[in-house]
Amino acid sequence: MGFMVIVSRRREKTVHLKNWEDQGWTNVTNHEWFNAAAYHLRRRTAPTNFKWVKGHQGVLGNERADELANQGAQKTVPDHMDIAVPDNFKATGIRLSTLTQRLAYQTIQKKRGKNRPYPRQALINLDITRYAIQDITGHLETDATLWRNLRHPDIRRPIQAFLYRAMTGSQRIGEFWQRIPNCEHRANCTHCEGQIESLEHILFECDTPERQEIWNLTQKLWPDDDLTKFPKSLGHVLGCGSITTDPQDGNTTPSAKHQGTNRLKRILVSEAAHLIWTLRCDRVIGGNRHAPHTTVSHWKHKIQTRLDLDRQAAKSKRNVAFTNKITNTCWATHTEVLVGINLSRPPAVTGVTG
Repeated sequence: MGFMVIVSRRREKTVHLKNWEDQGWTNVTNHEWFNAAAYHLRRRTAPTNFKWVKGHQGVLGNERADELANQGAQKTVPDHMDIAVPDNFKATGIRLSTLTQRLAYQTIQKKRGKNRPYPRQALINLDITRYAIQDITGHLETDATLWRNLRHPDIRRPIQAFLYRAMTGSQRIGEFWQRIPNCEHRANCTHCEGQIESLEHILFECDTPERQEIWNLTQKLWPDDDLTKFPKSLGHVLGCGSITTDPQDGNTTPSAKHQGTNRLKRILVSEAAHLIWTLRCDRVIGGNRHAPHTTVSHWKHKIQTRLDLDRQAAKSKRNVAFTNKITNTCWATHTEVLVGINLSRPPAVTGVTG
């Protein structure tokens, strides 16, 4: 074996391979292939160097590799490749010098959840969400994408927790109380006589004035004139992190303004649903009623607070891409609530908000 230089446009091979191996291949997609590559490299007795080059720059070997990759992608029957790694070459666990608390936690979660089934209600809600979002985006989302987008960075953390509990059906409403002796009466909606309470009912069916008012206010701020894709079911709320629409001009890459429009939709849906849930908890647990002007005040305060957070983030992060995302969220193109007027703080809302 002689000296060899491997030219690649993938930084994974030139930079991250050793780090991934030291970290036990945690959170590495297709780690079996990279593990096999590391094994074959270590088998060599001669030196091996890596060289990174930009893709699609006329580098002969790189262009030829692209041609072979395209040919392979078009095959109906994949080629068999042996990616087995002998035990004496297989690195197990994480190198102690690279171990962090976060990495250890992620590894434990991965091992625990490898064959862990979803709760029954989560399976139901995943399918409801998948097809509801398909009506908006035209794409059928995978389970992994739906779970990941529950933690979309455009959604505030308290609302992420609310959406996760909603997806798994772990809120103490409706059927939960029917299984507890002497608490069966709590399963019914306190506003709609005889109606079993569910999150779908709370967010979209209950006759409470505050629910209707909040969705009306959300609709007024909706950035699209076409309201056929305005959220109208629980699936749209649970999948609000996946809300995205393709540009109307036919471009495959959405513009910054289009990305900002999608971001505003995610913010409006998540904030509206969470406020409805918060006011419901305050009404049921705290026994408080909300006048129409109070509901409007709560809504304006939520949106104004979110606008202020965006302003501060755009100033402090000093990141051009992040600032463009903030400034293209269309805040300033809507009603006066979004242009920075000072609003009085609404009365405190008590009760369960998660």
